[in-house]
Amino acid sequence: MIKKSIFSYLLMFITLPVFAQVEITGTVDVALKMGGSASGYFVNGIQSEYTHLNTRLEEFNLNFFAPISEQFFIEARTRIKNDPQGKLTPPKLELANITYSPPDKQYYFQGGKIIMPFGFYPSRQLQINRTFVDYPMAYSYSIFISRERGWWKGSRGNYGAENVDYGVQNIFYGAYTSGLMYGWENEKSAVRFALTNEPITGYDASNTATLGGIARFTHSPSTYLSFGLSATHGSFMHQNAVNDSVFTESELSEFTQSALGTDIQIGFTYFEIIAEATFSNWNVPGFTRIYTIGTEVDELFLRDDTGSIEKLKLSNLAYNIDLKFEPPSFTGGYIAVRFDKITFFDATSETLGNFMWDYDNTRITTVIGYKLDRNILLKISFSEQDNFNGNAYAFKAYLTAAF
Repeated sequence: MIKKSIFSYLLMFITLPVFAQVEITGTVDVALKMGGSASGYFVNGIQSEYTHLNTRLEEFNLNFFAPISEQFFIEARTRIKNDPQGKLTPPKLELANITYSPPDKQYYFQGGKIIMPFGFYPSRQLQINRTFVDYPMAYSYSIFISRERGWWKGSRGNYGAENVDYGVQNIFYGAYTSGLMYGWENEKSAVRFALTNEPITGYDASNTATLGGIARFTHSPSTYLSFGLSATHGSFMHQNAVNDSVFTESELSEFTQSALGTDIQIGFTYFEIIAEATFSNWNVPGFTRIYTIGTEVDELFLRDDTGSIEKLKLSNLAYNIDLKFEPPSFTGGYIAVRFDKITFFDATSETLGNFMWDYDNTRITTVIGYKLDRNILLKISFSEQDNFNGNAYAFKAYLTAAF
């Protein structure tokens, strides 16, 4: 497959002892957090086991940059972070790519694990580069769609105890993907096209022949204004014991995600405004559980009147507006507010009729940030969402140091 050849090629270069000096940078994030009783990693960024006030090492990143020649260079990032259960993961190579960029040309080619060319926020993957602690809900909120089961109105986030199956996000919260990308840019505009292992719901890799395409166009008519347009389409479902007796690989590839996104950034005097909207459309099977007298006896996919697996067409819209203010009397500091919403449109099914496939959610986040030093940033954030009754609030204080 394409992605296997990419990593083989990348590994070959990494093992060659012919590099110029490797540049190494990194960040360390320490967090103080607590949240409401309905918290969850893909609900408000607070693990359900750690809703009490607690301090922890949240994330550690090592970034590598190695020029090979005037045309080629390699970038990589290794990360240790807290997983959805609140445990530190082993070091993981999240970015690893090789880029061909002729110095006298405006185009480049990049292959490997790359930053996802969709939307505004993937370019701000590190806490030191972000105004807010968290991504908007388009990137961080788990919906009732599973890579293994399709639509399943299960619990938010974790769908099963024995076989962990997390509901996807509209845009993969890691904001990276695997694939080949072509880019072109000049002083005001940039275009990127990527052939990836999955669309923007993304994941590290699939044991199925998933394939996606992502495109992004950005334009900055002035230093105070920029806007972007993004699009994606591709298959995303994975094969496992839940579905392998029902679907072949080719049948799973028929279940897809398509999405369109737009974003704008405006900056003037002491203010910055960022707004983004993403419309996603899903073509998925539906999954249900059958119970008898409280005992689970079977797990079934929804079927239409002919006995065929029913294909559901589901869609949602996620959008946010961020307002940042840097008071002139608060040197090195800022205050920011985000309005964030995800809306789910009703769906139609032969089996279920008209139905709401997920629940709308609204989140409001405020943050105060202050640079203690050029490479040390403190952020104190509070968010509330859903019914605004305190069940899903999140308090976070992050201290980030870059080196």
